[in-house]
Amino acid sequence: MKAYAERRPVLAATVLIAVGGLVILGMMTAFIAWGQSESTPTASAGGVDYNTVGSFGLTGYPPVYVSPTDKTPQFVTDAFTSGRGIVLLAYVQGAADDDEMLMSFQNIQSYYADRADFFAFEAREVSELGDVLDQLGVDAPPILAVIRSDGSVYELYTGWIGERVMEQVVANATRL
Repeated sequence: MKAYAERRPVLAATVLIAVGGLVILGMMTAFIAWGQSESTPTASAGGVDYNTVGSFGLTGYPPVYVSPTDKTPQFVTDAFTSGRGIVLLAYVQGAADDDEMLMSFQNIQSYYADRADFFAFEAREVSELGDVLDQLGVDAPPILAVIRSDGSVYELYTGWIGERVMEQVVANATRL
């Protein structure tokens, strides 16, 4: 009997912890259920169904396209006309990470230049891109855009990415 009496505080603490955990779990479940009320608009509200895979492979976002206009540079229009995709890099020369991205871009270009057109622009030269960055909805380098030959954006990165990710994205895009 004495051994049971010595373990009673430990058992009581264990039971209190278990009950407390159940109470917290119940409160979290109620909170989550409360947040999922029927007043939440559906993804097809307004007659537009966004529950399809669009640009970047994400659901819920409409696809992004680059369409040639009178402000679009000729090299972009020529690539689309010839049925080739575009891999576009905008970077800041002298920034260590951007310089690393440029080196990665050039390495990848040497492997995939026969499948897509590659263009790199230093930030002060981005005016040569005409309205392309506006159509992409970006304005601050570094930017990597992988655009299919139909103008749909396969992937768009704003900020630094490593060579392995960049190479995989280009490899995937050029296989499609």
